[in-house]
Amino acid sequence: MLAKEFEIGVMLHHPNIVHIIGKEIDPVVGPCIVMEYIDGRNLNDYLREGGRLRHVHKIILQILAGLEYMHNKQVIHRDLKQENILITRRGDNVKIIDFGLSDTESFDFYKSISGNSNHMVPEVYEPGCITDCRSDLYSFGRLLKCFGKKYLYISHKCLRTDSKNRFRSAKSIIAFIRWRHAIMISILVIVLFEIFVLLNVLFLTSYCR
Repeated sequence: MLAKEFEIGVMLHHPNIVHIIGKEIDPVVGPCIVMEYIDGRNLNDYLREGGRLRHVHKIILQILAGLEYMHNKQVIHRDLKQENILITRRGDNVKIIDFGLSDTESFDFYKSISGNSNHMVPEVYEPGCITDCRSDLYSFGRLLKCFGKKYLYISHKCLRTDSKNRFRSAKSIIAFIRWRHAIMISILVIVLFEIFVLLNVLFLTSYCR
């Protein structure tokens, strides 16, 4: 399992995923994986400390960017939860960690899913279940709940029992978030323009009087 975690982690090179440096045998702890040091705290602690809410949008997009990258590499994390999302103290950037339960088609052992039951996908209880990127998206939907109601629709769609009814990929969620953000900005611009026109009409009306 340690070799599997190393082989999966070492092939992932992305700014939002912890960088695996190598493996060695330590005289005290034995075989171990060497990875980059991250000066940060997990997502739970970040929010408990009153993490800057203005960075929530960036954090969510960075989690999705990391997921999209690993899914394109045919890697499924399978243990995505608050404790495995680190937020750096400098810049509030995301680092996804802990690939101990991850899987890819390159391996043919330890295929069963385990981990935090609150983040377990419904299909894991089906005999002969096959997981794909939508299993990670289910866990992502659980993650979104800690950010409040702003992303409730996305969370609900990710948490649908039938994986066919979830978002198809992290990329599709990113596109949806950006589309919704663009719509909100457009509405705001229209409202501000209408207010500007109304104020001008009122000003001209009072001037003419």
